Amino acid sequence: ALPIDGQAPEIYVSPNPTHGEITLHLPEGIKADIFLFSVDNRILLRKTTQGATRLSLDGMPTGVYLLKLVTHQGIVVKRIVKQ
Repeated sequence: ALPIDGQAPEIYVSPNPTHGEITLHLPEGIKADIFLFSVDNRILLRKTTQGATRLSLDGMPTGVYLLKLVTHQGIVVKRIVKQ
């Protein structure tokens, strides 16, 4: 995790690397805007969520993706690997 302001919540992504689906685990009461970016910086997915959320990467090519989570406590960026 790369907290920008030092206050970002602990957010876990599993499994990573993945073969198709990932689950985001957000702390209780935390709401996040999720953006999934390709390596060439295109937004592939945009969603607002709270709690545990599943995201499907089915149909997307293998490779590295960036998952940006924007919360009222800060911004967290996760690197996702699809095998």
